[in-house]
Amino acid sequence: MSKSFPSERIQELAAGYVLGDLSSEEAAEFHQLLAEYPELATEVDSLQEVREMMAYLPEVAPPPHLRNKILAATQTTDKSKISKLKLSVFRWNNLATGIAALVAIAFGLNNYYLRQQLNIAQTQLSQQKEVIAKLQETDAASNSTKLVMASEAFLQKNWQGINKIFQDHLRSVSQKKGPVDFSSSNPMKIVKKFQNQLTFTTDVPYVSNSTAKLMGGSFCDFGETQGIRFTYKLRSGEMVSLYQIKRANNMSVPQLNGERLYIGHKDSPAILLWDDKDFFYVLIAPLSKQELEQIAANVEYI
Repeated sequence: MSKSFPSERIQELAAGYVLGDLSSEEAAEFHQLLAEYPELATEVDSLQEVREMMAYLPEVAPPPHLRNKILAATQTTDKSKISKLKLSVFRWNNLATGIAALVAIAFGLNNYYLRQQLNIAQTQLSQQKEVIAKLQETDAASNSTKLVMASEAFLQKNWQGINKIFQDHLRSVSQKKGPVDFSSSNPMKIVKKFQNQLTFTTDVPYVSNSTAKLMGGSFCDFGETQGIRFTYKLRSGEMVSLYQIKRANNMSVPQLNGERLYIGHKDSPAILLWDDKDFFYVLIAPLSKQELEQIAANVEYI
């Protein structure tokens, strides 16, 4: 190249070329530079991309300090350079404004994404807190009822009444026709079916657990008293009997006074009993003590 050009001059000509406001002399000068320095085409392409994207951006006012810079420059520059300085500042101001707007949009999109992620995290945290609260309520309800183990002396005194219930469970699960007399997954329909034989004056129990499916119910006559057996089938295949039986003074069953009584049988179903002022309730199933307690913790009343 026959003439030395400062980098600021080249940048000024490149910006003017992209913006299309070069004079004929400046355009000829820049074309000569492109011919001698083909690598300038890369910078022109980059500036052109910014220029094209500026068409889709909102107008952004130039920063206030730019005016002060122009005024200061005019005071220290002779009049012959004023027009060139203003032109250079104008060109780079347009490009700088476009770049600033692009950066602002990028930050805006990033902030929007972060807000979305924060909302998702807060929703998940809220759901986890609800699950923990429910588990704590279930655990508190389970711990509020004392579980006692039946002694041999206790069983000898109360076994007659308990054994009647136990034998009823064994007969029901061994019947060829199935363990229930009335098939329904709705406990209230079962109660309605047998309301002429047994009048309930309290809430009806049911197992609120997705792993236990209500198969139906049966009316049970124990001689001294009556009740209803609700039969559930666990997902693992075991049959669970949940009894609601009216209290009777002449039936040898214990007064539990809010406690739960566990009776374990070797190689046979386990029993869990509890009561209220009008009824006593019995769970019988071939399960461990912990598994039977878990089912009892999910018994609710409707």
